[in-house]
Amino acid sequence: MKLKKNLTNNSGFTLLELMIVMGIMIILAATSLVIFNPGEKQREQRDALRVAALTQIASTLELYYSDNKKYPASITDLIPYNSKVNDADPLGCFYEYTPSVDSSSYKLVGPKESRNFTIPAGQKLISLGEATEYTSDCPSIESMPGSFVITSGNETP
Repeated sequence: MKLKKNLTNNSGFTLLELMIVMGIMIILAATSLVIFNPGEKQREQRDALRVAALTQIASTLELYYSDNKKYPASITDLIPYNSKVNDADPLGCFYEYTPSVDSSSYKLVGPKESRNFTIPAGQKLISLGEATEYTSDCPSIESMPGSFVITSGNETP
């Protein structure tokens, strides 16, 4: 008789209870991935690095212009002014630098990867452009929603 009583008085979780808890955990995990979207956060971080790099290049271009009264023919001419000037973005895509014919103005374009990235407040140097303004082939970026554009001088190159 004692044996039968011990078998019917089990304590613990049933399989159904464990499955319900696992289902709730899976739903919470999937929801957090959708809300936090780590892939989009990485794209936004790379766009922030692009804005910083383009701003640094533009500052170095202005320094070059103040010394030479013209803009350089290529970004590599800026190395004596700033050895850290990098003409490639975090994924290895190159920024497009186009000086005007008389070197009195330029256009500097970089890819924009994130759909949600906004230019920081107070940043008047850089603007958002269309995806078609960046013409280089960049296979690292699947779909480019736009570009970052910096122009200088009175006329567009």
